[in-house]
Amino acid sequence: MNEWPPREIFPSRRKPHRLPRCKYQELLQPVFFAACTKDRRRVLLTRGMPRILKALLDGNARARCCELIAYCLMPDHLHVLAYVARPGGDVLSFFEDFKRGAANAAMRSGIDYLWQRDFWDRHTRSDKDLSRCVQYILWNPVAEGLCRRPEEWQYTEFRGYPRPQRRTDNNDNDRAGT
Repeated sequence: MNEWPPREIFPSRRKPHRLPRCKYQELLQPVFFAACTKDRRRVLLTRGMPRILKALLDGNARARCCELIAYCLMPDHLHVLAYVARPGGDVLSFFEDFKRGAANAAMRSGIDYLWQRDFWDRHTRSDKDLSRCVQYILWNPVAEGLCRRPEEWQYTEFRGYPRPQRRTDNNDNDRAGT
């Protein structure tokens, strides 16, 4: 079967999976992350994991010069909105370190293979986009039928954002190659 485009001419036509690393090191650029448990197992709210995950989020954010805007722990996934707060920070490394630390903590608690291999991220592009991400995070437990109002869900926190975003364009195509 002939393949088009031929792999020998175009070995990889896939778009880059992530933006260049430097984009995750920009000061005050909020990045939204979502990660799911392996096989969507409902383990994030068991065995003391919420306390562990909150501590890892805070510790890894501090270590990578990042701040959390909002996060939500769900039974089988989580959402995090964070930004680089000080020079030398890296919000992608923060999230990668968080996932690694959470997987190690889960193994110590008897949960093997906590995460799906990959995760989803996107850069916010405007104040409106940032607000939509925050609302999505806060209302996710309501949408999933876990509570009736966002403030009822004890595994969600909004910490605020220190100042308006630098970018104000309305381009929501923030993933590499979209």
